[in-house]
Amino acid sequence: MNSRLEEAIAETIEEVVEASLRTKLEDVTREALERLKSECGGVLDDAVEEARDTATLESGRQTAQALAESSRRIRSEDSITGIASALVECAARFCGRSALFIHKGDQLLGFRAAGALGDGFGPKLQEVAFPLSEASSLAHAVESLESVESQASAGELSQQVVDLFGLGNGTRVHLYPIALRQKAFAVLYADPGTGEEKRDVLTSALEVLVSLVEAWIEAVGGRKKTTNGS
Repeated sequence: MNSRLEEAIAETIEEVVEASLRTKLEDVTREALERLKSECGGVLDDAVEEARDTATLESGRQTAQALAESSRRIRSEDSITGIASALVECAARFCGRSALFIHKGDQLLGFRAAGALGDGFGPKLQEVAFPLSEASSLAHAVESLESVESQASAGELSQQVVDLFGLGNGTRVHLYPIALRQKAFAVLYADPGTGEEKRDVLTSALEVLVSLVEAWIEAVGGRKKTTNGS
């Protein structure tokens, strides 16, 4: 409203009419503000969703690239020890910490670890040895040849593993048996890590790596048999 209109209203409209007009104006203004807020909120939601989709796409590209690089790394090895070491190293790209336990007889033996680990962790891991009977989740992975998500408790993983990794009761860990001719010769361990270096465990990526390792060990073994037989 300009000044002339305000003056005209003041001169010609009674107080009650002016009050009614003011009420209606407030109602219209409130409705306009609410509509504007709603429309802006919709635009903001769309922008957030678009940003989320872009981030998801970029994350997917990064994961695919990391998997491709990991595949090349694993396939560059021509021995079981080399392949197993490469698996641990590559698995750490998709979780906080990874480790491999070798299945021998009725025991599991610490082999190698990678990721957010403290100094001297490797030698300590190689000293780890415990019977499967002391770690029900690890035993289930070995016997069923299926991946297992487990609580971080002594009964599920063994007291040695819990102490070495400093696992709390709320931590969830992932176990992947590595099978050769329907028998688990090792178990890949993965957890999110702790503190600022904590990361989500990308289970799908780890499953791909495990399948690749199993196939590559078979291929390397078959190639060596062919070479030795010729």
